[in-house]
Amino acid sequence: MDTSSVPSDAERELAELRARAYGPDADIQTDPAALARLWELEATHLPRPPKPADDELDMPGASPGGEPVVEPSATGGHAEGAGPRGDISPDIAASEIPPLSGWRGAAATRGGRATIVAAALATVLAVGYAVGWLVGAHPDATLRPTADEASNAALSMIHFLDAQPDATTIRGYESYRGIEPWFFENEQGYNCFMLVTPPAYVDGANCVPPGVDLFADMALFSESVAENSEPLPAGSIIRFHYLADRVDVHVYPASHTD
Repeated sequence: MDTSSVPSDAERELAELRARAYGPDADIQTDPAALARLWELEATHLPRPPKPADDELDMPGASPGGEPVVEPSATGGHAEGAGPRGDISPDIAASEIPPLSGWRGAAATRGGRATIVAAALATVLAVGYAVGWLVGAHPDATLRPTADEASNAALSMIHFLDAQPDATTIRGYESYRGIEPWFFENEQGYNCFMLVTPPAYVDGANCVPPGVDLFADMALFSESVAENSEPLPAGSIIRFHYLADRVDVHVYPASHTD
């Protein structure tokens, strides 16, 4: 059986890695180990100088191995025009190795490979964030802080709840449909969040330990009509999600029935 045309394991592996690098479904940029292996195999398959013909071996100055014998000069130890080894000219050696271009050339060095890997990871993260933004629920409104001390309505509700807040932690946010979100820390160090509807109505008051997700819901028992907003039917729920620097509002309208 003629095995001269049967590729070796290394050749098959190189072919597979080249397909992953240069094929239509290239994905090797996300696999640093495969990328490093590709360049290791590429280095072993670089073209080598052609073997000299038999008549060239009989030329004066030729060595039995086919390489010219260069006598050292009297000044530098190497013949003029010879490379560091005295047997290969730098210009000739450079011309025998095909230059690498584009990202292949960058991947031939350790720093270049690190740059490619970092770029690939950044791309993956960017795609992940984009997908999360498209799939995730967007708030219907975002409320920003407006006050660092409680209003009269907020103080009345705090006293009604018999809470003992740290006055320096009280923070109010923009209102939504006439509902004011307020945050404070109580005497136990818990984070508290309440929804106040002036002049004197509180809903969704909630206190949780630090680090626990904090939100409050407002249930509408009658239709809500607000300026520049769509009416909300009775039974709708408005969720206020506390996030320190802001409050995200998510509206869940009740289903209409005939």
